[in-house]
Amino acid sequence: MTTNSSASVMRENESLTDADLELACEIEKDGRRRESLGARIALSDYLRWIPEPTHYPLALDAAIDMVLRTAQVRGNRIEEVKKSLTTKYPEFESQITRASALSGLLLSTASLSSAAYPEPLDTPSEFGPLLSDGEPRYHLKELLGGGSSGWVYKAVDRQMSSRFNTALVALKIYHDNIAGIARPTTSFEEATRARLIDHPNAVRAYDREILSTGESYAVFSFAEGIPMNEWIENEKPSIRERVRVIRDIASALTEVHRVGIIHGDIKPANILVNAEGRAWLTDFGHAFDAACPPQDRVGKLGGNLAFASPEQVSDPENFGTVSDIFSLSSLLIWAVTNELPMGIRASEVLETIHRKASRPALESMKRLADADLREITRRGVAWNPTARCQTADELTQDLTNWLEYRPIDWLKPSLGRKLKLVDRRRPISVKVAMLGVSTIALLTGFNLFLQDATSDAVHAQEVLNKQLQGQQPTLEKLIDQTGTEPRSLPTETSPNLQP
Repeated sequence: MTTNSSASVMRENESLTDADLELACEIEKDGRRRESLGARIALSDYLRWIPEPTHYPLALDAAIDMVLRTAQVRGNRIEEVKKSLTTKYPEFESQITRASALSGLLLSTASLSSAAYPEPLDTPSEFGPLLSDGEPRYHLKELLGGGSSGWVYKAVDRQMSSRFNTALVALKIYHDNIAGIARPTTSFEEATRARLIDHPNAVRAYDREILSTGESYAVFSFAEGIPMNEWIENEKPSIRERVRVIRDIASALTEVHRVGIIHGDIKPANILVNAEGRAWLTDFGHAFDAACPPQDRVGKLGGNLAFASPEQVSDPENFGTVSDIFSLSSLLIWAVTNELPMGIRASEVLETIHRKASRPALESMKRLADADLREITRRGVAWNPTARCQTADELTQDLTNWLEYRPIDWLKPSLGRKLKLVDRRRPISVKVAMLGVSTIALLTGFNLFLQDATSDAVHAQEVLNKQLQGQQPTLEKLIDQTGTEPRSLPTETSPNLQP
């Protein structure tokens, strides 16, 4: 009876979860429709849809989120909207706090209307402070891309160029005039952080400025590459080449974390790869000072939801360097499987994080990667931050060992596994060594055979001599009895006697 009761409860919970997710999707769909029409959205509208909010957490999250996001687009400050909602609905305070922390993530990944951002500048065009010759310092050659924090251009720095050398830079113009966008820093702070980083696989900042028009920008080292997703699509690199890029970015993250920075927005668009496979980590627009008090992170975290860590989404006070490790490990899974680890829609990601559900992309890794690489990624995307590798350097070393066919100690490889890795690492040396061992064994065996054969021959001669010595008395006795010497004896009996 207990079993039937438990099964009934499980079925009921599963039914509620499915209904919760379905209702959350409907709320999101309706919210986007209203948003496109410019209609006002109130939380009370959606609370009528939810029969029991405590049993429909995903639907409640979706409703609160739609209110927060549309308020942001209208220019309202998120903290003010959060305070107003909490005052009106104190019973949902924790859900409102969580949704406000998440809103910055959704703003950059859930495809809000592009009208929220200013249009990029036409290229080619001129930009920046005037030089002594009256020309602007920067010549914008082409738009490289952009995101929730600003547009990035390939530019020529006229001041640093000469007749013999054109100084190319990446110039980022920020969306500073957009109210309500959840962004932790200004261009000054992003550039200041990036200037601290000195690593061959990370861009550096050279300058930052605010023009008299109020536009703020930062100038970074130019990396001649394309976003990682385009590189994979165009170049069709092998799994090992993709892992090598992730390893190099993990190495860059080691330096980023060393100077006290949490990147906070690791995604394919923020990794540039050139034709030779060299990679750079870019865009520190969502970076955080690792020493920032946890309570100051609430409502300010940004980044891409598809690769965000669970704590980045719902537990900002525990956001830290291991959150970057989760994001990079998620990126590794995507690079190998071409599948987003936690789903392709915001509602799917939220549901996966909320339920800590299994991730199909991890199952796909079984078909595409060996056991060692699967375990490295599984460890990197552990739900519990303490179960992950705790430093980017550890991840770098694990991936380096995998690339070099070396054992990964924490996996406790068997002797057979170690020998197999040695064979993969030095196949010719191993085969030569095995041939040498076989030759030595063969020669040793032949030598033992000769020794045994010689010993057997000596032993046979000794036995024969003893037999001959035993025949001598019999012959003498025969001569005494007959008085004559026999004409001959069988040669088999006495081969050494003369007739």
